[in-house]
Amino acid sequence: MNDPLERHLDTWMKQFAATDEREHILPDPSVIWLKARVLQSAKAMERASLPITTAQIGAYIAVAACWALLLTSKWSAIQAWLDTFSPSHLFTGQQAASLSMPVLLTCVALGSVTVMIAMHAIFAEE
Repeated sequence: MNDPLERHLDTWMKQFAATDEREHILPDPSVIWLKARVLQSAKAMERASLPITTAQIGAYIAVAACWALLLTSKWSAIQAWLDTFSPSHLFTGQQAASLSMPVLLTCVALGSVTVMIAMHAIFAEE
């Protein structure tokens, strides 16, 4: 150790060994454990909410199918009723077409169910 080169190398090696050259310093183990617990609970919540999500998707499909069925089966009656709101019908005083009570009640019921499902989807996200 008398040689100045040897002392310099020894000092350099000690400094090199003390230097942390890692690009990413490892996080604290307690942080890793906490993240694992959070991910585990999120996975459990996702698994528990799967039946509700499936029911929501089923409700969306059912309501869309009912609207499609109603609009395709009663389109001529709905179109005739909507045509009575045109300016030519309003100014000429022609007889207004009317929807049958079952069609009107079905529209009201489907509209209500559509609004309820939409409100549930909005409030369930919060």
